[in-house]
Amino acid sequence: MATIAPLLAQIAALPAKDKPAAYRDLIAALFAPNSPHLAAIPANVDALLTEIVSDGGPGLVVARPVANDLVAAMVDATTVDTNTKRRLYEIVIDRLTPRLVSFEDPVALAREKLSAILEDEEEWTEAARMLMNIPMDTGHRQVTDEYKLRIYIHIVRLLLEDEDSVTAETYLNRAGFLIGPVHDPVLQLTYKMCHGRILDAKRKFLEASQKYLELSYAPQLHPDEKNLVLQKAVTCTVLAEAGPHRSRLLAQLYKDDRVHRLPQVFVSMVEKMYLGRILRTHEVSDFSETLAGHHLAKLADGSTVLDRAVIQHNLLSASRIYANISLAELGRLLGVDAAQAETTAARMITERRLLGHLDQIDGFLYFQTQGVLSSWDARVAALCGQVDDVVAAIQKRAAVPAATA
Repeated sequence: MATIAPLLAQIAALPAKDKPAAYRDLIAALFAPNSPHLAAIPANVDALLTEIVSDGGPGLVVARPVANDLVAAMVDATTVDTNTKRRLYEIVIDRLTPRLVSFEDPVALAREKLSAILEDEEEWTEAARMLMNIPMDTGHRQVTDEYKLRIYIHIVRLLLEDEDSVTAETYLNRAGFLIGPVHDPVLQLTYKMCHGRILDAKRKFLEASQKYLELSYAPQLHPDEKNLVLQKAVTCTVLAEAGPHRSRLLAQLYKDDRVHRLPQVFVSMVEKMYLGRILRTHEVSDFSETLAGHHLAKLADGSTVLDRAVIQHNLLSASRIYANISLAELGRLLGVDAAQAETTAARMITERRLLGHLDQIDGFLYFQTQGVLSSWDARVAALCGQVDDVVAAIQKRAAVPAATA
């Protein structure tokens, strides 16, 4: 096992002007094929870094470029495996961080590369922490807004893999201050995707669905990716609390031809919810298999977000069928007890997502027809249909070739 201690002693004895070239030659020799120093490369790198940052070392004028060259050589090295590189980056960070002001660039590069290795090993949070500690605004290192944005968005993506939406939102907010001036379409798209995922994780399903629906039209996305984003839009719409806002999103999805080309489980849920049909247990069970882990988390009452959404939807569907219904019968229809049915109905009535009133003495729920609103909606729908007919006629006319003279 060859040590570089004698070589370091020789370089230390050289005139100052000759030291930079000597250190460069040493670094090249460390990572050269068949180098005798490769067997002990971690110890040799540690010795080199210890030498250049010591009080008796070559000084910062020489030490800075040596540290930069050393980390660059690690990145490009093909003679060491990934596990060894991981150890080398850790040594760089350990040795240079105490003097970070003088060595920000090599430490930042080492953290980026170590984060990439951790990401490949699916150590998401540790990979994110590596990037979090990259110096950004110290005043000693000039970094562009685009670089900061790229790092912040990468941190967000890593944290979301471990479902840490709280910390991820902090870094998304930092990215939000930088996204405007940066015109990189990939960064813009990734930022929007992360924003949608955080809204989804925070159970702001209506906002998340709108964000996903917007992304599904992005020309930069591959068709398969557009379908996945559209599935997310459907999922968030289904999980959202029943009400007028969700009804508008359901209408938009139902009328989107792309939705009807998705897997049948998504098509079925959109169709049944839009048409106001009662959802059956097996349909809900099939849909639940497509959900992510955070969608299946238990709420305070022991139910899931999907359970709540289905109960509210079925309650609205019942309002289209019944003029009134006993709470006991409503509970059986919704698959819950009468008390939970009453609580759900009371909340939806209070929030004006359901028109009706409760008779708690007799245990009945009376539904109120929408009257004028229903008539207004019907007229709007008829007008939209007429506009569609006009557009179709214009398109048909434009498609007919001009008659020859």
